[in-house]
Amino acid sequence: MKYNILLFFVLMHTFCFGKHQSILDLATKFFNNGQYDSAHYYLDQIFESDPNNTSAIKLRADTYSYQGDNLKAIDNYQRFIYLEKNKISPDYNLLSFVQNSLSWTYYAMGLYSKSIEIYRMALK
Repeated sequence: MKYNILLFFVLMHTFCFGKHQSILDLATKFFNNGQYDSAHYYLDQIFESDPNNTSAIKLRADTYSYQGDNLKAIDNYQRFIYLEKNKISPDYNLLSFVQNSLSWTYYAMGLYSKSIEIYRMALK
């Protein structure tokens, strides 16, 4: 029953706001519930038609980070940073937040000098 209600809201959201946002919302719900494989499944659907979707890339990086797959998390955080910096109107607050996440990922791997370097970038 719970998933039927969730599916109904996703379908309504899709109709009103667009396919990618609805799928991203669903992936976020799975991420928040610790169901990372399900989150990846829905994120992959977004990447099939929009491989540069920065919101999906950030969520995928966070998902890998929570799963302890630091190398994949780093790849996705760096991809997000590259794409966000090259936007016409980048979101600098979000960019700093993601740089901070990347810094913590390096810290978790014991790469302290790299972590400090990225953290300082986030402070700018």
